[in-house]
Amino acid sequence: GSGKSIITNNIATYQQEQGKSVIKFSIEMNIRQELQRLCSIATGVPHVKIRYKELSVMEWDKVARWWASRYVDGFDVYEEVYLKTKDFLKFHMALIQKPLALPVIDVVHTPELSVAKFKAEVLKRLNKYGEDKVGLIVVDYLNKMKNSDYGYNNKFEWTEQIQVSDKLKTFAEEINIPILSPFQTKADGSVKFSKDILVPADAAFNINAGADFVELENIKMRHMEEIGFVSTMDWTTLKCGPDNGIK
Repeated sequence: GSGKSIITNNIATYQQEQGKSVIKFSIEMNIRQELQRLCSIATGVPHVKIRYKELSVMEWDKVARWWASRYVDGFDVYEEVYLKTKDFLKFHMALIQKPLALPVIDVVHTPELSVAKFKAEVLKRLNKYGEDKVGLIVVDYLNKMKNSDYGYNNKFEWTEQIQVSDKLKTFAEEINIPILSPFQTKADGSVKFSKDILVPADAAFNINAGADFVELENIKMRHMEEIGFVSTMDWTTLKCGPDNGIK
């Protein structure tokens, strides 16, 4: 509840703004919910208004332009369909006939995500987008990922999670792309289940959320000084940071 998914969405948005695609695996939230959050961060339109479709004409236009930006020739569809009809559903149906434009934040909803399935889906997308074009892979979140599709699996058991964490690190090194994955903590800020899930990690932060800020407390940094930071946070639009996201 401290904003783990929101922070990862801000980081993903910043990567996209820098010209890199992002592959995000969402285990709990569906694609619609993820895109609503990403849209709010990118457009500045309040998330609640997007969620309940209570937008002004100007806000609908901002959302439509953002939605068009996600697809090849999307702005042609925006001009030919949305501006003429103001029918967002018709506009949406026309857009999804187009391929996604690069760079993209590709949201993959997988309620049951194993390491094997994760690797297969990543490799498929790297082949599609190009390995050098993907800047980040997000798994939301580590504690709910399974080690195997077969045999006994308890994704809330600490040995299982250590294996998952280790395999994520190994795979990140193999493809040379960073993998970002939120993890659960206890009330005192310590890692839930077992702190050993952080052994493979190069960096780890605890998130402490306030009314208008988030603090990222650095609890591990490999080969570098541990430095945390505080960023402004607008919980209405879910936008983190005064500039273009987290830096």
